[in-house]
Amino acid sequence: MERPTKTYEMEKEIPLPRRQVWDLLANTDHLNRLIGLFPIQYGGLHNNESLVYHEIHAKVAGVIPLKWKEYPFEWTKYRFYAVERLYTGGPLKRFYGGIELEDSGTVLPDGERATMVKLFAHFTAANPLGI
Repeated sequence: MERPTKTYEMEKEIPLPRRQVWDLLANTDHLNRLIGLFPIQYGGLHNNESLVYHEIHAKVAGVIPLKWKEYPFEWTKYRFYAVERLYTGGPLKRFYGGIELEDSGTVLPDGERATMVKLFAHFTAANPLGI
């Protein structure tokens, strides 16, 4: 039985120019540590019939094991990034998420525009424990 995908979206205006917001959000390893996500372990880089991916392992709350294939990030500098993860163990089957950045209508004191940040995440559960 195919489980439905849950989608989460958030949009917020940040009173900084887009280049500064990108610099804060583009270093995803650092960002994950700042927001308290669980540590991950890289199991190696694989190239399977022109598909390149990292094999990654983690434990949520130090207990629930997760293992996934993480494909290279899609990105356009200062505008967008997203990543797909296909899980091979644990409560999730798939994750696809990232950010989009746009200039907002708000003009900052220095004449630059503030940034509208759109976060998105799509989760597909592998079993009843997932999302």
